[in-house]
Amino acid sequence: MRLRWTLGSAVQGSRLRRFSPAVAILFALVLALAACSPTPPSLPTAVVPPVPPASPPAGGPVPLDPVVLAVLAEPPFALEPSWTLTFDRPVMAALSEAGDYVVVGRSYGSIRNSTQWGAVVYDAATGKELWRKTHSSGYRAIEVGVLGDGPSFAVSLYTYSNSGTMWVYDAHGKLAWSRAVTSSSWLQANPDGTRFYGVDRGRSQVFVVDPGSGRELATISASSDAVVQLSPTGHGLVIAGQTLILLSRDGRVLARIPVPEPFQDIQFAPSGEGVYTTASGADSGIYKFDTKGKLIWSAPVPPGGSNSLALSPDGGYALVYNVGVEHGFILMDAADGTPLHRIDLASVEDAKGQFIRSVKWLPDGLGFLVDHAVARDANGRHTEEHSLLWFDLAGQLQGRLELSANVDVLISADGATCVTVTTVPGEFVNSNRVRLYDLRPLLHPE
Repeated sequence: MRLRWTLGSAVQGSRLRRFSPAVAILFALVLALAACSPTPPSLPTAVVPPVPPASPPAGGPVPLDPVVLAVLAEPPFALEPSWTLTFDRPVMAALSEAGDYVVVGRSYGSIRNSTQWGAVVYDAATGKELWRKTHSSGYRAIEVGVLGDGPSFAVSLYTYSNSGTMWVYDAHGKLAWSRAVTSSSWLQANPDGTRFYGVDRGRSQVFVVDPGSGRELATISASSDAVVQLSPTGHGLVIAGQTLILLSRDGRVLARIPVPEPFQDIQFAPSGEGVYTTASGADSGIYKFDTKGKLIWSAPVPPGGSNSLALSPDGGYALVYNVGVEHGFILMDAADGTPLHRIDLASVEDAKGQFIRSVKWLPDGLGFLVDHAVARDANGRHTEEHSLLWFDLAGQLQGRLELSANVDVLISADGATCVTVTTVPGEFVNSNRVRLYDLRPLLHPE
């Protein structure tokens, strides 16, 4: 996970009967996936998608009446932060997947004239500082991230000319390697931790490196807004503007597939056996394909929302959220698309709107956490009031935790640790806070 701060800085009912070009193009993607193997063969760099069927398979999901939920009517769970860090300026932070480390990126000196920039690593259990690394002035922005089980810590700094450097440290603060980057970068570990994938946005490039040495293993021409997804099998998908780039386990390009129009979201199945995508507008729905290019199922969702997608780690459930004008969600059986529960969010008085910013699945069948935000424009000032909602797999709201306004919310892989980071301070000085919550009392009440 990483954050960045810059100085100055169709109504549900009948089945869908046609596909947008963006959906059709996924047939080419899944055909390419079928060719992936431990030693994948070479594939052409351009793939012409086959013509999709005229309609989805017969049968399938049936309409589901929504349950309208007044989220803010649920009494909040009383839980105070385990610790809070207060800063005299905006900062950014990242949380390790295991929930054991928090890294904060910040500047030093006066707010208008930073004399140093650096990253500080904290023990998440106690809030105690473990180590810090600082660098001289002349920079304008910083990014930090935590990668893998080691873990490794990535710190990137950028000058006003957009040139920059990425430093990667081990868990004890020892420098492992560094590399030049431009404009903005992003780094992610593959599932077995044998490769780091990065996006250098200034160079419109994806790079693959050895985690221990930083030795470059591959580079892929992409776009400045590229996003990398890594499946549990180790294959990669780069979403680069209007192009999908399929990567082998070792980072080689297997196929470049043009997309004539943008899709809303796309996710690899956790088991690697298929691909899920969502579309909006007239084709508002969710689609599942197998790795041979066959459409397994499709299901309509109400139009009007962004139709974001989250798959449970065990592959059993698909959650489409920010659905319809109510920005609710639909929980589905990922095997066949059967809708299980549909929640519409009741309107909030005096609010400009509400939405789900992110979803985090919980282990052991406990359900999922939702970062719910209510937007208000009071007295000419925009605010977002965040709550953490816990739903079980029956679609029942089990608890609500009120968080601060105007924050980014970070959650560990096991759902036990939550960190909030101020994004827009109410008062600029001494109101920039990083808070850590131990969610175990909420999820496992005695």
